[in-house]
Amino acid sequence: MKALRITTFVATLLTSLLLTFWPVLLYKNGQAPSTGQTSLLLVGLCVGVVYGSGILKNTPRSWQLACAVVAWASLLAIAWLALPA
Repeated sequence: MKALRITTFVATLLTSLLLTFWPVLLYKNGQAPSTGQTSLLLVGLCVGVVYGSGILKNTPRSWQLACAVVAWASLLAIAWLALPA
């Protein structure tokens, strides 16, 4: 569980920094994603950073796994948006 937490933390933190300095990564076919989609992706990244930092280590394991799934779903969605058309 610790390896998943650390991997999630590193991946979400680096992706967050990448999006901060290169927001074009979220553009698909030259169009920016909707505000709702962007918000959901950013919430997923925030959940990943919070989960990965260890703040939630005293919560039930099911909550931790749910946070990890949300974070990785957000990372996969960002990766899909970043793929060239």
